[in-house]
Amino acid sequence: MYAVVSTGGKQYKVAEGEVCRVEKLDAAAGAAVELDKVLMIADDGNINIGTPYVEGGKVTAVVSIQPQRRSSNRSPRSWPPLSCMNVVRLEEKALR
Repeated sequence: MYAVVSTGGKQYKVAEGEVCRVEKLDAAAGAAVELDKVLMIADDGNINIGTPYVEGGKVTAVVSIQPQRRSSNRSPRSWPPLSCMNVVRLEEKALR
């Protein structure tokens, strides 16, 4: 089972148990985050595509690492701040 979510103005394909690097989230390390902007959920050949979002779709994740400020002579624009998150659960409420 996997899902496509939108966060930070970008789209990411996520699956349960996967570690993803996304744009910096406004949460502390170890905090649970719910992403409700789910664009698509696929499970064993059943694909649910939202218009624009899947109604009742939700991805629960735990933020594992928050970015640290880099001390370098390079421009800060070359390294966008990224958060690492562990995807815990993908949910889709049945609409039938």
